[in-house]
Amino acid sequence: MKKISYSLLAFSLSCFSIPLYIHLANFYFNQYQISLALISLVIFLCRFCDCIFDPLIGYLSDYLIGKKIKRTTIILIGSLPLFLNFYFIFNPFYSDEKFLIYWLGGNLILLYFSLSIISINYESIISTLKEKRSEFIAAREFMQILGILMVSILPSIIAKKLAISYDQSLSYLWVFILPIFALGLFLLSKNFNQTSAPINQKQAFPRDSKFWKLSAIYLLNSVAVAIPAVTIRFYVDEHLKVPDLNGNFLGLYFLSAAFSVFIWVKIIAKIGQEKSWIISALMSAIIFIFAALISAENYQLFYLICFLSGFAVGCDLTVPQLILVKLIKDRQNKTIHFAIFGFITKISLAIATLISLTTISNQNQGLNYAAIPIVYAIIPSVLKILTAFFIKKI
Repeated sequence: MKKISYSLLAFSLSCFSIPLYIHLANFYFNQYQISLALISLVIFLCRFCDCIFDPLIGYLSDYLIGKKIKRTTIILIGSLPLFLNFYFIFNPFYSDEKFLIYWLGGNLILLYFSLSIISINYESIISTLKEKRSEFIAAREFMQILGILMVSILPSIIAKKLAISYDQSLSYLWVFILPIFALGLFLLSKNFNQTSAPINQKQAFPRDSKFWKLSAIYLLNSVAVAIPAVTIRFYVDEHLKVPDLNGNFLGLYFLSAAFSVFIWVKIIAKIGQEKSWIISALMSAIIFIFAALISAENYQLFYLICFLSGFAVGCDLTVPQLILVKLIKDRQNKTIHFAIFGFITKISLAIATLISLTTISNQNQGLNYAAIPIVYAIIPSVLKILTAFFIKKI
């Protein structure tokens, strides 16, 4: 029961995050015909601001926790904007382009800020547990992927039931997500309502080289994972030319990832964290090379790609966190380390968004179709090979 109480919040957090990362650009591009380059610039700037906030949130959270403020209290306060802004961002009041740009930017910054406060403090709870942490991480990532799976399938179901487009269905996601989020907050507050020991603020910022080596590798790996996430809609819609199968592909990918987490926990226990990460990185590289060779004529092979790449990403969801927890287990200032990891995750998404969307767009506000499989598959493969090489240097 304690694992469910801890992990349920991850389910709803992923439901909030994935539409912002995968569908937001398409939503404003398809629904309101805003320039894709302009959308990518707004999203990049918002994510850049969000990245800057993360270390500050981590530092301030450690300070408040040192003052006996509970992590769950910080999470509850940080969750307040999430309820409104998630609804607002997919339900604009006006369709004027200038208004929509400001509307997108303002709501996105508030959403990112709220999600950062919650996620950083939520993930930090794992470092305070006395139970077997790998099992809690596995349960959290499993629930996170189930949330991703649900929010990946829901738009297709809503679109079919209401006879609307895939993008229009995103306006109704809040109906399903907000009640689950409220339940997750309640269970977390009830079962993890602990305080922490005072923190020495003079030693609040990490200085050891091993942590920064791990952070650099995590950044490289995160960019490799983020690029396909940002471009998969374009890959499926414009390269494979089967837009109606978006939900199927994403569902299979995340379902495979969800169950692979528990398999990777056993593999890690046998061969170690670093070796497991190297194997998964090389596996991902090989898989995505084949993704570049698929065309609209043999799009069915993408189901196999989704299954295998989903299995590989299960390791990405567990190993970096396990290495980090082991590294900081005797330190007081735990939250700032998770905040820096959060910063890395977000800056990688910002980098991936800027590179991907600007590369596949052209000057006439259309798409560079030849670049889509290269950006989606080849670039991540190269980055994964580099990740495997540098993991040996930790």
